[in-house]
Amino acid sequence: MTTTNCFGKPLLNEPDYHSISNEILRVEFNEKTHRVSFLSGNRKPIIYNAFEYDHLLFKNIRPVYNKEFGKGHSIILTRDKISYTVITLYDGIPFFFINDVIKNGSNQIETVEKHDSGSFPISLNFPSNQLVTMGTGGLRKPDDNPGSYLFLTVAEPKSLNGIVAGCLTHDRGDGVLFSKVQNGQVVLKMQVDYGRLPIPVHASIATETFVLGYFTDARKGQELFADLLSRQYHIKLKDKSATYCTWYDEFAGKAGTESSIKEISEFARKELKPFGFGGIQIDDGWQGGPVIDGPARGFEAVNPNGPYAKGLGDVGKLVNKNGFRFGLWWMPFGRNDQAPEYTDKQNWFARKKNGELFRVAKFGGTCLDLTRPEVKENIKLIVNNMKRWDVNYFKMDGLWTGTATEINYINDGYKDDHMENISPFYDTSKTQIESFRDGLKLIRNTAGKDVFISGCAISQNMRSLGGAIGLVDAMRVGPDYNHDKQGIKTGPIRASRLYFLNGKVWWNDPDPVKVRASNAVGSADAASSGKATLSSARLAASFVSLANDFFLLSDYLPHLPKDRLEILKRTMDGYNAEIRPIDYFENNIPNFWEAHQVQGHVHRHLIGMFNWENGDTTLSISLKKGGLASGRSYYGFDFWSDKLLPVFKDVLTMPLAAQSCAIVSLRPVQTFPQVISTSRHISQGMTDLANEIWSAKSKTLSGKSEVIGNDSYEIRVVCPQKNYHPRSVAVSPKDEGLGVKTSIHQEGDLVRIKITSPVTRVISWKANFFNTTSK
Repeated sequence: MTTTNCFGKPLLNEPDYHSISNEILRVEFNEKTHRVSFLSGNRKPIIYNAFEYDHLLFKNIRPVYNKEFGKGHSIILTRDKISYTVITLYDGIPFFFINDVIKNGSNQIETVEKHDSGSFPISLNFPSNQLVTMGTGGLRKPDDNPGSYLFLTVAEPKSLNGIVAGCLTHDRGDGVLFSKVQNGQVVLKMQVDYGRLPIPVHASIATETFVLGYFTDARKGQELFADLLSRQYHIKLKDKSATYCTWYDEFAGKAGTESSIKEISEFARKELKPFGFGGIQIDDGWQGGPVIDGPARGFEAVNPNGPYAKGLGDVGKLVNKNGFRFGLWWMPFGRNDQAPEYTDKQNWFARKKNGELFRVAKFGGTCLDLTRPEVKENIKLIVNNMKRWDVNYFKMDGLWTGTATEINYINDGYKDDHMENISPFYDTSKTQIESFRDGLKLIRNTAGKDVFISGCAISQNMRSLGGAIGLVDAMRVGPDYNHDKQGIKTGPIRASRLYFLNGKVWWNDPDPVKVRASNAVGSADAASSGKATLSSARLAASFVSLANDFFLLSDYLPHLPKDRLEILKRTMDGYNAEIRPIDYFENNIPNFWEAHQVQGHVHRHLIGMFNWENGDTTLSISLKKGGLASGRSYYGFDFWSDKLLPVFKDVLTMPLAAQSCAIVSLRPVQTFPQVISTSRHISQGMTDLANEIWSAKSKTLSGKSEVIGNDSYEIRVVCPQKNYHPRSVAVSPKDEGLGVKTSIHQEGDLVRIKITSPVTRVISWKANFFNTTSK
């Protein structure tokens, strides 16, 4: 802890100043003015007059230790005689941690519905009209933001400088953030919605913790916030794999049938499994019970008159036998109180303040009281039934019903859902968010650690966004396809806003990719089942693939033509890289994405260019904005057009047809051969290529490639003609003995090496070159 104020003056002679700091940030409190200032390590102001309370008083400074974040110091400021604010800095962490402690000093239980965690006037050295905010409601001006769940970022779009604020914990309440412009300055407000938080007599409770930090690139600040969430909730994500969902299937539709699942499973095993396909999920329509205000909710057993009347056990065994996860859709926290089996179970349900059951018509059903022992046993019964059916992937819909709040479909920005309109649960100490989290924990503990859990969907009510963190492996981040009238953009808009959560907190699920060529309509609605052009199919699949989101598909796979299957094969698999949207603070749905991967001395760069609109356009992007050095010349290879682009410098420009994309791999111009692309996946080497080495002495380029059996694999090498030409390519004697075939030829500065293998394996290859002076 340092002992100087923000002007470098010693604090020992200034008793009115109190401060804490780490290597990056600093907090100062002035007892004369009762003001708190947040500053960077180099004393640049970030927040002046935090909290805007006139009665703040210094209490003390104390060292702290947190098992997730390590050592630090807290400064404690009293707001009244019994409540106080705690601001903490941990060593090496670029965020201020902020929370309050509230004490009930009365002789009766007090109930908190909402808690104001303070206002924060920010200092970014830019006029407020040049700043934008990014939150769950999308890209907005600071005075036009309805409020955001979980996080809110204020940034200057060109420099990317910004303040990232977020709610770190969601254990008992739901953190929301607001922005406004006051006296020409942007002010952030933090608030916790509890609904009903009881504080026992003379007891104290700590509110949820917010964090706030300043970053020269606010996108990276959001990514660091996601890292904090992962640390806070000890998140270890399960591997994702491309998964088929029956719902939008144009042939079988909705829940599919036993015969359709068998055909899809066998087809996927033969054609798609090596390319990253790994799951088959049955959607709504398998379950029993009456249909009242939405889907049937008799999840204890299959519908005896439905498509799986003989049961799901054999279906699950077949799917698992083919090497896939077997998924089942259900709604864990909503039931039909009007169904006959609930006539004598009305006490199972949550109630509003007036005593009415918390019924959410048209979809959610009636919200269960998740604190009741009988309800917990029912959920455990359903989960155990699914395990007996070999289900190892849960698709859990209507998830927000576990929070016993109103449906707000579709809400991105903050909407008042009257969360406080709730009667005490069976366990009167529990809040809605706390009981929701307990319900998810019950499912996880009953299902076991190997079951993949996917939540659906935060857009039904965003209370399930923060509340589900750490308890699901994937989350639907938007509404059903086109339900916001945005068509192909519906999922990508939301997945782009929340890109920084993907792969850290959970896998973002933008809803199934559509690549079908036909416009046949099954049980799903026509808008969701219509055909896709080749360009729009590539666009949709490329977005999910490049963003590395959870890849879902809902086309009847055996009926897809070859060119549509080819799209899936080149996009389904995941890859490891640093990935982010480039124009994140400029467009509500970004047109540009970057991916960067380091393999030893080799840096691989991708730029994805997306035309989401219905008309042709030309897109240009600065290479510097895409994370590459300016002033250098680059080669680019466009994956879908299979072409080497002319050498360019500083700016990449591509003409794009309506609803189309370009996925361009870049390498700086060198005098020696280097791999710029491979055909295996649109990441162009990030998934399949390793150990790329150029030897100037032997004039060889070598590497290791994971080649899929009977899939024509191509390595694209850039090699200026004036320097080198290819001579030959070879693989190891063992590979050659297994029937691996190779060829090599040159097209201007591009050399194509082709490898085919009868089996999937990692192949070591070596290409020999000669230069123009040694022919």
